[in-house]
Amino acid sequence: MSETNEAQSWLFSIEPYDEESLSHFLGRFRRRNYLSPSALAGLKQF
Repeated sequence: MSETNEAQSWLFSIEPYDEESLSHFLGRFRRRNYLSPSALAGLKQF
């Protein structure tokens, strides 16, 4: 299994709200997946 598939397998997916800003969406994604801001930045390669 590749690193991309491994990371995606444990992430909770969320849907963006209508008219939601990117920063608000990323904040909800980070909190839903219990990620620190630095951990979220580490996912940018996926």
